[in-house]
Amino acid sequence: AARSHRRGPEVAALLVDRLAELGAQHGVKVLFVLAWTPGFDGAPAEPAVARARARGLDVLVVEPELRAAIGGDSSRLSRLFTRAPSKGRRFVADQMTPEGNRLLAELIARRLDDRDGPAR
Repeated sequence: AARSHRRGPEVAALLVDRLAELGAQHGVKVLFVLAWTPGFDGAPAEPAVARARARGLDVLVVEPELRAAIGGDSSRLSRLFTRAPSKGRRFVADQMTPEGNRLLAELIARRLDDRDGPAR
């Protein structure tokens, strides 16, 4: 969202504020997850992440775990992400595969378990 237009960082900050307010109003702990794909430039998302932390939201940045899961294994990369159309041989990630989504869900579940205890 932070890259969609010139006011992206401002809109993202307002959305984070709204999430924090809704969580407080309803007594719900919010987990702010910064998604990642290879080639993703996280810099435009930094203001939203900083705002989430400043508002006391739990923030999960999944890039380190996903990079570690991929390692240098190109076959693992292609099992976690689909290939976007590109003019060249370089792998350009498009979106997560079912296996990639499963890994992301596991990372989120692990954070929630660490934070709140195992689900019943």
